[in-house]
Amino acid sequence: MAGSLLAVLVVLPAFNPAGDFAYWSYVSGADGSGPDGGPSGGTVLAGLLYKVTVGLITPEAKATTLVLLLATTVFLALRSSLVWVAVPTVVWRFVSSNTVHWGTGYHYSLVLMPIVFAAFVEALAARRAQEGSVQRHLLGAAAICVLLLPQFPFWQLVQPSTWRTDPRLAVARELMDRIAGGATVQASTLLVPQLSNRTTVGLFGWGPGRPDSQWILVDTWTPWNKRWPLTPEIERNRLNWDRAHGYRDVADVNGYVLLTRTG
Repeated sequence: MAGSLLAVLVVLPAFNPAGDFAYWSYVSGADGSGPDGGPSGGTVLAGLLYKVTVGLITPEAKATTLVLLLATTVFLALRSSLVWVAVPTVVWRFVSSNTVHWGTGYHYSLVLMPIVFAAFVEALAARRAQEGSVQRHLLGAAAICVLLLPQFPFWQLVQPSTWRTDPRLAVARELMDRIAGGATVQASTLLVPQLSNRTTVGLFGWGPGRPDSQWILVDTWTPWNKRWPLTPEIERNRLNWDRAHGYRDVADVNGYVLLTRTG
C-alpha cells in the first residue's frame, strides 16, 4: 500500500509536466453517478462507499476479471498473504470510470499475474508440506489455463495468419524511411512505436500531440478500433484540416497517408 501511494502521489507526478497524477480524472462518479451502475443522487460519502464495496464486483466485467485472476491458480493463491500485494492494482482498476480497466482484454493484468502466481507457488509449498503432493492442483491449474488460452492474445502464436507478413508492411517501412531521424512526427497508433527510436513522435489526433510537427503519417486502412483515438470520419476531417493549414501530400499508398509541413 505504501509503495502504491508513493508511486501515485510522488513518483508519477514527478514525471508528469503538469505535476499531478494524470489518471485522477478516472476516479469519477463519487456521487454514485458513474457508469458502473452505482446509486444516483447520493452523497459523496455514499458514492465512495459504494465504489469500494459493491462497486468492486459490479458490473459483471469486474467479477469476471477477479474470477479469471484466481481461477488460473485453482484459487489456491488466496491461501497466501502475497496476494494482498495485488489489491491496490485491483482497486484502482475497479474504481476507475474507464470501462476498459475492468476487463481482461488489455494489458492491465500484466503486473497482477506474477503476484498471483507467486502466491500460488507459496500456497503449493504449504500444501505439499501438509499433504506431500500437489500434482492434482498443478494439473487443475494447467487445465484451466489451457481452456482459457483461446480467449487471449497468446493464442495467436498458433494461428497461421500471425506468421504471415502483411504486404502493406513494406509500404509502411518505405514511407517511414522518408522521415529523417530527429524529425517531429504525428503518427497513427500502431506506427508510433516504429518511429519512437529515432524521431520525436506523438499520437495523431490525441490531445496536443506534436503540434506543427514536420511530418504526419496515418494508416487509414487498419480497423478503426485499432486506430484509437480517432474514428475514420474524424481522422479524414483532421487530415483535410491539416492539408488546409500548411501540410501537403507526399504519398498516399495502400492506405498510408504521408504529409509534410510546407512552411
